[in-house]
Amino acid sequence: THANNFYAVLSNKDDSDSYSVRVDPNFNRHRIFGRWSFNKRVGRNPTPYDIGGLEGNDRGQTSIGLSETFTFNPSTILTAQAGFSRWTQLGVHPPFDLISLGFPASLVGQMQQSIFPTISVADAMGIGTSEGNWFEHTNTYSFQTGVAKMAGRHNIKFGFQTQIKQNNSVPARFPSGNYSFNRGFTQGPDPNRVASNSGNGVASFLLGTPASATLDLRAYNATQAPYYGWYFQDDFKITPKLTLNLGLRYEITLGTTERYDRNVFGFVRASPNPIEAEARAAYARNPIPELAPADFRVLGGLLFVTKENRRNAIADKDNWAPRIGVAYRLLPRTVLRAGFGVFHSFWWQPFVRQDGFSSETAMVTSLDGGRTPADLFRNPFPQGLVQPVGASLGMRTLLGQSVQSYDQYRKAIRTQRWNFGFQQELGAETMVEITYVGQLGRDLPLSTGTGDDVRNINFYPERFLALGTRLQDPVPNPFLGLISTGALSRTTVPRSQLLMAYPHFSAVNIQRESAGKSSYHSLQAGANRRMSRGLQLQVAYTWSKLLEQLRFINTFDPAPSKMIGEFDNPHRFTAGFIYELPLGRGKRFGSDRAVWNRLIGGWQVSGIYIYQTGAAVWLPAVVHTGISPKIDNPTIAQWFNRDSMRILPPFTARRNPWMWNDLRMPNQNNWDIAVLKNTALGPERVNLQFRAEFINAFNRVWFGTPDVNPASANYGKILSQANTPRDIQLALKLSF
Repeated sequence: THANNFYAVLSNKDDSDSYSVRVDPNFNRHRIFGRWSFNKRVGRNPTPYDIGGLEGNDRGQTSIGLSETFTFNPSTILTAQAGFSRWTQLGVHPPFDLISLGFPASLVGQMQQSIFPTISVADAMGIGTSEGNWFEHTNTYSFQTGVAKMAGRHNIKFGFQTQIKQNNSVPARFPSGNYSFNRGFTQGPDPNRVASNSGNGVASFLLGTPASATLDLRAYNATQAPYYGWYFQDDFKITPKLTLNLGLRYEITLGTTERYDRNVFGFVRASPNPIEAEARAAYARNPIPELAPADFRVLGGLLFVTKENRRNAIADKDNWAPRIGVAYRLLPRTVLRAGFGVFHSFWWQPFVRQDGFSSETAMVTSLDGGRTPADLFRNPFPQGLVQPVGASLGMRTLLGQSVQSYDQYRKAIRTQRWNFGFQQELGAETMVEITYVGQLGRDLPLSTGTGDDVRNINFYPERFLALGTRLQDPVPNPFLGLISTGALSRTTVPRSQLLMAYPHFSAVNIQRESAGKSSYHSLQAGANRRMSRGLQLQVAYTWSKLLEQLRFINTFDPAPSKMIGEFDNPHRFTAGFIYELPLGRGKRFGSDRAVWNRLIGGWQVSGIYIYQTGAAVWLPAVVHTGISPKIDNPTIAQWFNRDSMRILPPFTARRNPWMWNDLRMPNQNNWDIAVLKNTALGPERVNLQFRAEFINAFNRVWFGTPDVNPASANYGKILSQANTPRDIQLALKLSF
C-alpha cells in the first residue's frame, strides 16, 4: 500500500539513580562551598524484530565542585572555583551470528564486532541495530578565579578561567555494516528518473542490490583539548542617571591532541598526491574528450600530526571580544538601555578524526553511476575490508575511499550582538520593556546537506551535467594498479569520477570549515509583575527573523545559499505565573485552627504557556513550480499545495533552497501546569511538599513534519507527532 502504517507498542526499560551531597561552611572571611553528585541511567530497548536481544544506552556522571569566596575588605572580594566531572556513556547491542544471515565467514572474520547490521529500506521500516557497541569517558577539569573591586564610582571585575577536556572512546560507527536500499535498481524504464509509481526499496532489498553500504574498522582514542579565557569589566556610574559598562575578553583554544598521535591534522588541497605522475601518465594513454590530459590532476591527501606538531588545528589567536553597555534614566520610572558586544563560541570538544588509524570500506554497488548493480548484498565486500595502516602512507592513505578531516584552519564562531530598548515601571510591582536585538554571525561552519558542519569538496563542475547519462559511462581507470580496493581499483570507472576535483577519492568531507554567515533581528517586548498579593506574572513576545548562509544547495555551487534559518521562529509568545491561593493562616480566607489550616493552606498553582511559529521544513531536491505551497485551512491530510513541487529530473542542478519561509511545521501551542501544597509539620522547621505536574496539561497534539517528497505516496501529509501526550508527575519532598 506504500502507506507505511506499521505500528508497534514496545516496553522500554529505563532505570536511573541520583545522589548528591553538599556542604556550605562559613568562617571568618571565608565562604566555602563543596558538592559531590552522582547519577546513573541504564536503558534497554526492544525492537520490532529480533536482533538477538535488547539494545540501549547507559549513562553516568560523577562531579565534584569546590568554591571559595574570600573577603579582603568591604570593597574587595576574591572568588575561586574548581571542578571535575566524569561523563560515561556505553552503547550496548546484542551479539548476533552474521553467518546465519548469509554473510561470508571470511568477511565476518574481519569484523571487529558481530552484531546485527544496520539496514535501511526506502518504502519500509529499517531493521537492525542503530550503530555499533561503543563507549565514551569524558573528563572535564575546570578552574576559574576572579576579583571584584569597588572603587568610588567604579565596580571593577577581572579574572581568568580554564577548562581541560579529556576523552577516551571508541566511536559507534557501523562495525557490522550499514546498508541502504532505495528504489534505484528497481525503477524504470529509466533507472535515473524517480517517480512515485516506479521501483520499490523492498524490491531492491529482496534482490540484494543496495544503493550504498559501508563497514567500519574503528580506532580507540585518548584525546585532550584545552580552553583559556581572561576578562576585565568596569561598571562606571558616571552620574546618578548614567552608568557605562566597559569590558574586554580574550579567549583561545589550541586544538586537540591524541595520546599516541593517532590524529589527522587536516586535508591538503593543492599539493600533488604521490601517485599523480603515474596516474597522469595512465590517463594520457586513454583520455576522455571532456578533459585534456594536461588538465587531469591528482591533488590532495590527508595530513597527519607529528611529534613536533601534535594538535589538529592551527591556533586561532584573534579572539578579542570588546563589550560596551549603557543605562540612562530618562525619567524617574523610565530607563534606556543599549549595548554592543563581540562574543565567541568555541567548538573545543576533545574529538579527532582518525582516518588511516581507522577505515571505512565502501561497497562497490555500481560501476556505471547506479544503472546496473556490481557487488551484491550476499557478498558485499569481495575484496575484503580496507585495513588501517596509521599514518605510514602519508598522502596515499585511504586512496579510493571517502575521507574526512577537521578543517585545520577552522576558527571560533564570532558573533556581534547589539540591543537598544526602554524599560518602564508601572506602579510598585510591574515593569514593561521593549527592545530591539540584533546579531551577526561570522565564521560559522559550512555544510553541503542538512547536517551542521560537513562539506563535501569533491565534485565536478556544473557544466558537465549537460553530459547526462554519459557521466555514468564506464571509461578506462587511470588508477588501476595504484589503488588496491574499492570502486577505483576496478578496470573501469564512471566518466564522472575523472571530472571530480579529487578523482582519487570517492568523497572528501571537510568538517567545521569556517566561512558561514548569519543575521538575526528581533523586536522583543515583555512585562514582569513581581510577587504581590499572591500573584507573580511574566509575559514575553518576540518577533524575529533569522537568515543563514551556511549550506551549499549543490556541491559545485561557488558559495552557500542565503535562506531562512533552521531555528527561525518569527513569532514566540510565552507566559508564566505563580499564584498562591488565598487560603490558610495569614491569607484572605484563613483559619486559626491548626488542623484546618494544614488542609486548606499552602496551596500554589503555577503554569508556563508557549505559542511559537513552526520551524521551516527541510526540503529534498525538487523543482519549484512557482506555485506557493501555502493553502487556506491546512490539515494533516494535506498540509500544503502539492502542486508547488515536482520531482527533480536527473542530471539537473537543484535550485530550491533547503528551507522555504512559506512551508513550515505546525505551530506549537502548549500549557504546562503544576499544583503544589506546602504543609508545616510540628513546631520545628519541617515542611512536607506535595507537587503534581501536568506536562502538556490540555493534551494538545503538536503534529510533526509533513512529507515533502513528491515521489512518496504520503506526499503532503503529516504522519507524525512532535510532542508527547499529557504526562502527569507526582512528587513528595520532606525538608528539615
